[in-house]
Amino acid sequence: MNRLISAGYAAQNDQGQYYSVRDASGEILEGYTRVGALLVPQLAFFAVLFTALIVFLSLASLSNPAYLPLLVVSSLALVVVLWYETARVWRRLASWK
Repeated sequence: MNRLISAGYAAQNDQGQYYSVRDASGEILEGYTRVGALLVPQLAFFAVLFTALIVFLSLASLSNPAYLPLLVVSSLALVVVLWYETARVWRRLASWK
C-alpha cells in the first residue's frame, strides 16, 4: 500500500481506511484493445497479420521465387515492429518502478 500511496494512486483517511485517489485503468490497459467483451493485446493483431503474410509468402515462394524478396521484407518488418513494441513496453515498465 505504501507504494500505491507514494505513487499517488491511493491515500489513507483519518480512520485508517485506504481509498483510491486516481483512476489508473487507462495506464494499466494501454496496449490492449476491446473487441466486444474481450480485452485483446494489440500485438495480437500484428501477430495474426504477419503470421498469415509470412505463411502465404513462404508457400508462394516455393513455387515462384519472385515472392522471396516480399517474404524477406515482410519478415524484416515483423522483426522491427516487435522490437519497437518490446522496447516501448520495457520503457513503460521502467517508468512504473
